[in-house]
Amino acid sequence: MKRTLYIHIGHAKCGSSTIQRFLSENRLQLLKFNFLYPQTFSSTFHSEISPVFWKNARLDDRSEGYLNTIMDEIDKSPAENVVISSETFHADDPRIFLHFKEKFNVKILYFIRPYDE
Repeated sequence: MKRTLYIHIGHAKCGSSTIQRFLSENRLQLLKFNFLYPQTFSSTFHSEISPVFWKNARLDDRSEGYLNTIMDEIDKSPAENVVISSETFHADDPRIFLHFKEKFNVKILYFIRPYDE
């Protein structure tokens, strides 16, 4: 049976940092409920797997290496559900998420809100 991967695509000013901070600070508690929020990069979000992150930073794209590292962490975890999150994902070509399709049931969580709020 495939695991479920939740990809949180946080658009700017939609509470993404708060969600990421909560997930990061509650990793151990989430594991008790069968959810992994990977900590491979010791940060609260997973932008390093985004090619746009590297482009915006004006650095060579290292997203594939970071993706391999995060996949190793996921493979070692018994959790049936995985959550990854980044504001940068909204600017990535959606095809970068296709390689997850083979291994996971993928659910996209995209938060938006009217800017007049």
